[in-house]
Amino acid sequence: MKFVGIILLLFASMVMAKPIKVSQNSYPTIKYKAGKEYLAEQLSRSEQKDRFGRHFFANPQEFRKILALVDPELAAQGKWHSMGIQPWPNHPGNYIFIACDHQTNQDEQFFCPDPAQGKTIIALLKYNAKKEFILAAKPWINDGEALAGDRDDRNKAFLLRDGDSDEIIGRGRPAGFDFTRYRLSAKVSAFGLKYIVTHYHRPTKTIDEGVMLFAVINGHLRPLINVPTYHLAFDTETGDDGTIHLNHVFEENIYPLIVQSNSYKGMHIVDWIDQRKKGFWATRYVWDGINRYRIYISYGSD
Repeated sequence: MKFVGIILLLFASMVMAKPIKVSQNSYPTIKYKAGKEYLAEQLSRSEQKDRFGRHFFANPQEFRKILALVDPELAAQGKWHSMGIQPWPNHPGNYIFIACDHQTNQDEQFFCPDPAQGKTIIALLKYNAKKEFILAAKPWINDGEALAGDRDDRNKAFLLRDGDSDEIIGRGRPAGFDFTRYRLSAKVSAFGLKYIVTHYHRPTKTIDEGVMLFAVINGHLRPLINVPTYHLAFDTETGDDGTIHLNHVFEENIYPLIVQSNSYKGMHIVDWIDQRKKGFWATRYVWDGINRYRIYISYGSD
């Protein structure tokens, strides 16, 4: 009976896996490489891409060892469905570790699930001469349970706001690392954690990406800035043969982060850029002198 159940499950997954058909005029116009990947994952039910380095944990015990470095109690708790480790480019011997606790039985493969349903851990590790991982800083742990009823948005993790109106778009889920060579000062480097928010307002659907920049400040790994970096609006339809068609891309916006060479209180200034057809708009962030960046001024023209 167990064998028959497996066969039925495989058959059901084959029926549900709808191939994707894309308009020849729409898909090639998408400029953002990650945007194409997000769109393909949203329109098809094929296996998601591993953006976290989950393949590292061929031996599950290796994951538990690293998790125990972060918090020994966590190593024996939770349903850790998504985890990975990747070397930090241009930082020899440094590795970025991510673990996501999922409180339901759904396994999202290579995506971290909804952060409101469990814990998310980001840790910076070093690989020492004994070929062992050790903590390079106090890890960042976001407790999803604290999000329940948090109407004043004290928990900023993965909370995406519109760059123009500052209205809340939604709370996203981690989707991959951003290893752009961010340097916030002569001594402080940073890496990004991407997260996405998807909405379905018929006929338009949207994919929004944000990024949180992490750096070690006073021995703690901290998220220093949290901004939108990508927006895609599109519509689809299902054909008679069950395929999903991409009809039209209404809008695609890419918002770069520019780290300026000038500084304030010892940390470089960061500009968030909204490039427009007839002009641009930017928001400037400056270091608060303690542990994060804050909005300083907005400028630009339409």
